[in-house]
Amino acid sequence: MKTTRTALLAALACAACGDPESVFTGDRAQVSCAQALPVCSTSAGCLLDNATYAQGAFQQGGSTRFIVRTTGAADVEVALFFKTEQSPGTDTEISWNEVGCQKRYLAQSGGVDVFSEAGQERVYKRSQHLVTAGDHLVEVFSDAQAQVLLKVNISGAQ
Repeated sequence: MKTTRTALLAALACAACGDPESVFTGDRAQVSCAQALPVCSTSAGCLLDNATYAQGAFQQGGSTRFIVRTTGAADVEVALFFKTEQSPGTDTEISWNEVGCQKRYLAQSGGVDVFSEAGQERVYKRSQHLVTAGDHLVEVFSDAQAQVLLKVNISGAQ
């Protein structure tokens, strides 16, 4: 009887967890990242915030550009959820730009297997502190082959 009750409680707890993709997206709305929004001297595909996420693919050298808007200094975390994992490649980079692209910050994987680093949760993430208020160009580049979901977590001034 005790074993059955324990198994039932475990099953109910697991059902509340949801699949990893649902856990990653939560109650965020999916946006298309296929626009041409002007930022700096280029364009970005979408605006991402704490309430949205986008879907995309890396196919040996793909990149995604998007805008993150802040009202002041903020920490901006970029998180990638790997829906599929064909090849981790050797180079995954995330770059954040201050408003006007006067200053750029870069996080590189350094040849590390990003799928392995993402672990069981299949989430790879990096953060950067941005100091200016306004529209920040953020770019994710990877030579991996994967289907991904992309979100940002903005803390501080939003």
